[in-house]
Amino acid sequence: MKSKTLALTILVFLVLVSLVQILYYYPRLPYRVASHFGFNGKPDGWSSREIFLIMNIALVVFMGGLFWLSGWLPRKLPDSWINLPHKDYWLAPERRNATFETYAIYLYWFGNATLLLFLFLFNSVYRANLMSHPEFGQDVLIYFGLYILFIIYWTVKFYREFRVRPENDTTSFGRRS
Repeated sequence: MKSKTLALTILVFLVLVSLVQILYYYPRLPYRVASHFGFNGKPDGWSSREIFLIMNIALVVFMGGLFWLSGWLPRKLPDSWINLPHKDYWLAPERRNATFETYAIYLYWFGNATLLLFLFLFNSVYRANLMSHPEFGQDVLIYFGLYILFIIYWTVKFYREFRVRPENDTTSFGRRS
């Protein structure tokens, strides 16, 4: 989790790939699409393919925009609205800019993982709808499992990054000596 530019570039790339995926599968989908699946992998919700397309695009664009804003918006919010461990220390004037840069990188990577999950889940939905009897495979469980592992890793790394450091700490921000 080093570069803000890399994380943001990947975020934009994932939004674009998701939109291309939608446009690729749209003409191949049946007019009535299985849009929701139960725990048993069988469809339990249906929609027209047009509504499914609109909802899919809206979700990808909304989530991409939300995570893009999450790297910029916290700078504009009152400190009381920011959820950050030891925020009195990290939002002190001498650390504020570096804190928000690191915070943005973490949020962009979280957004990347979420958009990647959506990309794989929607791919599973599209593939299921191309079958004569739509059904989810076991791959969906793997996607959710990997996402949960990422969230655990991300949370531990985030809290380690923002633990309180001694006042005489001279290491650069985000680096451990």
